[in-house]
Amino acid sequence: MKRRSLGITLFGALVAAMVLGLVGPASAAQFTFLVGDAKIVTSGVARTGGEVMIPAAAAAKILSGTVSSDATLRQSILQANNTEIGFFSGKNRVLINGEELRIQHTPAGSGSSMMIPIGFAAETVGTKLTREGATRIRVENGAFPPRASAAEVQLRITSGGVFHSPAVWRALPTFDRLDVSAQDLAKMLGAELKWDPELNAAIVSVDTHTLLFFCGKPHAIADGQPVSLSRVPYMSKSQLLIPLSDACRMLGRSLTQKTMWTFAIGVPE
Repeated sequence: MKRRSLGITLFGALVAAMVLGLVGPASAAQFTFLVGDAKIVTSGVARTGGEVMIPAAAAAKILSGTVSSDATLRQSILQANNTEIGFFSGKNRVLINGEELRIQHTPAGSGSSMMIPIGFAAETVGTKLTREGATRIRVENGAFPPRASAAEVQLRITSGGVFHSPAVWRALPTFDRLDVSAQDLAKMLGAELKWDPELNAAIVSVDTHTLLFFCGKPHAIADGQPVSLSRVPYMSKSQLLIPLSDACRMLGRSLTQKTMWTFAIGVPE
């Protein structure tokens, strides 16, 4: 499978969001961002393709930054954690510290009211977002170093001391919910993978454990016992996408975020 830049939200994120029943192609909502002890409620939010679009002024407040605008260029400039991101209304490109990067979600509007992708902005400035509900998000500013340039980045996951760069689908615009293909999961875990067409399920065998993930089902089977999943596995381009955190939990392994784009799968507990 072709690897994709994490700077561009994947089409699979839209599919995931729709499967989860979170959003259609776009919808208005109200989100609550928890920043330390503060609660920032943002209205007029539109969610598209799994990303969350919010006004630039709200994004600046959430990210402990500032926002300015250039009416001539139809540009809103977000500054946070020593990083500058320039968003252009109606254009799928941004400037990160002056370097151009193309994004999928096109900003709209003008000035501090311009709707911008908060997930992308947070990742760029090194802020960690964690979902606590469909519209409730925990914010940890300065959790990681910011993205210094528009150079392509790739998620890396270590398992057994080996680096892997799987294609990743994100059900939400943050790294707290990662879905990987059954093939990539098996490769990272050094597991045997089989597909059962009658059960419509992927069978992952690793060490003494056997895991079954069913397409479209909210539960899996771990060593003969049913286990509830945080998200429903689904098919995309003939590959079953599986919640990585659930697979690690079923195997008694930790999943730790080391940097914004680096995770580590621990050894069995």
